[in-house]
Amino acid sequence: MDKNVSGNCNKYESAFAKQFGFDCAFSFWKGRVALYAILKAMCVGPGDEVVLPGYTCVMDVNPIKYLGARPVYVDIEPDTFNMNVELLSGKISSKTKAIIAQHTYGYTCEMDGIMKIADQNGIPVIEDCCLAFGSKYKGKTAGKFGKAAYFSFQWNKPYTTGLGGMVITNDAELAGKIETLRANEMCAPSGKETIMLAAQLAVYRLFIYPRTTAFIQTVFRYLTKKGLVVGSSGVSEFKPVKSDDFFKGISSVQARSGFRQLKKSQQNIAQRRKMAEWSRLW
Repeated sequence: MDKNVSGNCNKYESAFAKQFGFDCAFSFWKGRVALYAILKAMCVGPGDEVVLPGYTCVMDVNPIKYLGARPVYVDIEPDTFNMNVELLSGKISSKTKAIIAQHTYGYTCEMDGIMKIADQNGIPVIEDCCLAFGSKYKGKTAGKFGKAAYFSFQWNKPYTTGLGGMVITNDAELAGKIETLRANEMCAPSGKETIMLAAQLAVYRLFIYPRTTAFIQTVFRYLTKKGLVVGSSGVSEFKPVKSDDFFKGISSVQARSGFRQLKKSQQNIAQRRKMAEWSRLW
């Protein structure tokens, strides 16, 4: 058990790992921090390359650059916005240290093809499941294909803890390295951040509905720029320079919220599938 992680966080991690049938889960302040932890535990560094889809978020790119590695982009499929697997082999080189299989908008990648190419070249696959909690590929849950997977629980994700990220892995060596990183390098959120996030979560639960989302989002972005709320992304995060407090764990507030949301996740997924079916009829 990591001494830098609270009991609530350990409880949340254990429940999350169990949900996927995994041995280990590690929680973080944000999903991008979770990706950084995986990459650093894999010893990604200067001179290395990480392959990922060309249609992605800068917050997936920056952790690669923070470690001095180079992102290598693969063009995407026009229907799913996922990596075009037919182009993947052409992006692999002797410097390739990892492949990020991003399940864009919850649509699963062509994992058979990705895993085949990765196995042929001896390259680990990291699954980006930030928008794919509960998604399946040929009956198998996204996040259970690669060496590790990471999730985000930011405001617009399948379920939210305001901010938050998680890593799952069944690789004992990788898990041990992430555990060591957390013990030696991870910082805790400040009391101010924790209080502000708790207040934001309370407001979110009370006032966020489909008809209010656009207005609240505009207000939130304004308040974020003024530093009056804890935003998903600070201005500094749009630059490839890691801040001193980037590698941060989650708070007990996030862990408690996540544990409650996790217990309702199957109900949440069923409702989303129902709405998706209805949308096809319209």
